[in-house]
Amino acid sequence: MAASMRTSRLQIERKNWQKNKPFNFSARPKKQGDGTVDLGTWNATIPGPKGTPWEDGFYGVTLVFPADYPRKPPHVRFTPPIFHPNVYADGEVGPSAALCTKFYYVFSGTCSNMWRFSNCRRFLIVLRLSPTHVQVCLTLVNAHKWAIGTTVSEILLGLQTFLAEPNYDDPANSQAGSMAKNRPDAYAARVRAYARKTMEQHAAARASKKASRKNKNTGGVGGGGGAAGGGAGTGAT
Repeated sequence: MAASMRTSRLQIERKNWQKNKPFNFSARPKKQGDGTVDLGTWNATIPGPKGTPWEDGFYGVTLVFPADYPRKPPHVRFTPPIFHPNVYADGEVGPSAALCTKFYYVFSGTCSNMWRFSNCRRFLIVLRLSPTHVQVCLTLVNAHKWAIGTTVSEILLGLQTFLAEPNYDDPANSQAGSMAKNRPDAYAARVRAYARKTMEQHAAARASKKASRKNKNTGGVGGGGGAAGGGAGTGAT
């Protein structure tokens, strides 16, 4: 029963993502060596939030959905790991990380109109900047605060905001937490350098895929160029 619920929900998530994925994001179930798809593991890419040191970068994320999903949240890991106060050395998002998704709406005073989740009152609501700007924060890796209606899109949008809004009180990476809090300029410079690196890797991977598609369309002519492009894409990690 749990497996059936998990599969059904993930099929819906995949269909909805293909229809309405956020700009510059990517997410898809993992393709296995035999060509089949592992619906329970998704590989995603998140663009860095604008106006932050993470801007222009692209950050890999793996979502592993447990057998009792959607009653329990997915396991979230940055792949490769990033230097962030709330991300462990292996890339796993720490339990104290508050992942937030920003919404703009006309304030109505009712939860149902404010956000589509029926149980949205469980979330921490923080008003900022103006009465029309709401930030909804959820601790995705804490099963006690997980909402069953949370979508893959909202998880990834939350992760994007999370990059630039760390929780300094309980860091998963003490070195990153200390640098971000006590030497913010040095931390920002380190993040910007990494963002540039990921941007270059992302561009190389896209060029490799484009060359590969062109090679297929021309019946194998220019195969050497396709192989070279593939090598650049592999080195992007």
